[in-house]
Amino acid sequence: MERKDWVDRARGIGIVLVVFGHVLRGLGSAGLVPAQSGLWTLDYVFYTFHMPLFFLLSGLFVERSLSKGRETFWRSKLETVVYPYFLWSLIQGLLLVAFAGVTNNSSSPWLRLGSILWQPLAPFWFLYSLFFCHLLFALLRGLDRRVLLAVAALAYVAGEIYRGGAHDISPLPDTTRGFLFFVLGVLAMERNWPNLAVRPSISVLAAAVFAISVAVGLRWDIPYEALWPAAVAGIFLTLGLAQSALPGARLFQELGRYSMVIFVTHIIIASGLRIILMRFTSIHDPALHLALGVCAGLLLPIVAYRIASRLEIERWLGWPAERRLTVG
Repeated sequence: MERKDWVDRARGIGIVLVVFGHVLRGLGSAGLVPAQSGLWTLDYVFYTFHMPLFFLLSGLFVERSLSKGRETFWRSKLETVVYPYFLWSLIQGLLLVAFAGVTNNSSSPWLRLGSILWQPLAPFWFLYSLFFCHLLFALLRGLDRRVLLAVAALAYVAGEIYRGGAHDISPLPDTTRGFLFFVLGVLAMERNWPNLAVRPSISVLAAAVFAISVAVGLRWDIPYEALWPAAVAGIFLTLGLAQSALPGARLFQELGRYSMVIFVTHIIIASGLRIILMRFTSIHDPALHLALGVCAGLLLPIVAYRIASRLEIERWLGWPAERRLTVG
């Protein structure tokens, strides 16, 4: 399958939601967004599906990657997943150590940095879990697809029971949740499900399922990780938007191309901006902080990438070459 523009647009929508969520949570930890703010409802809504979306999009292309041979496949994953995970975990961890007195983190930064082999830093848990999703799929690839889906679903349920409703980063349930949507991505590619997303009847159904699931989740305080109907419906809505005449489609497509670069750098940039604004300016309006943090978290990584590309050091930074700017 040739790379499709709608895949980049879907990634672009997803990365905007990721940056929004992390900036909002940073402002909450800093005391700028009160607990009663309606923004936390948006946080819940977006977290039901934005990371499952990335796992599904990665699953779309895993068979194509494996068809190039196992050696090529694993070398690619070492370069595009494992190396960026360790490099950017170390960079962010060392920054946490250096600025321990001004960040929102209460735990020991040295302890957190020393445990990245088994306890990822935010947001790098995604790369950590994504690698194990690739490993699991490579091991289980020969299973009948219905059996594979059943295994993934059972693992997901077991993982959420293990999680117990906590929202802390936890590698086992994070991986089992991701693997379910990774497998759904494999099935989506094989059965052409993304094309269903643009049908008006499917969009209406997905919107209804999403709204009802989120309402039930909010009403009964169900953890967003366990709200899989909302995740599936939210993904369908996103794929439908990505394949439609979406306002700002070119912008979302460009952000999607740089989603990997944005993903590994946005917390450093947005957190740094928040600290500077709080310490050296009189800007304390949470809406303005949120807008500035999201814009900086999305745009400055692209500027950094283009500088790194000019210097021909992007691969040393764990960033893909110009021709393949997304995680797949």
